[in-house]
Amino acid sequence: MSIYVKDMGQGMDEETCQKILSKDDYHTTTGTNGEKGTGLGLAICTELASKQNGVISVESVPGEGSKFQISLPRGS
Repeated sequence: MSIYVKDMGQGMDEETCQKILSKDDYHTTTGTNGEKGTGLGLAICTELASKQNGVISVESVPGEGSKFQISLPRGS
């Protein structure tokens, strides 16, 4: 099963996409409206997905937004 979330925010470069999903490095950037974050949200989601044998991925284009996908195995 996969769930997608897409936004039309400021987008990210490839290096930032890799950093935000790292459990070893909390990374945050300023949001579209100048809001600040802690960098913990995606780290927590990635950890929870991993514990369910799932993964989170991100595709992003600077200036165009981002698409996040969580894929989890179907229950038996």
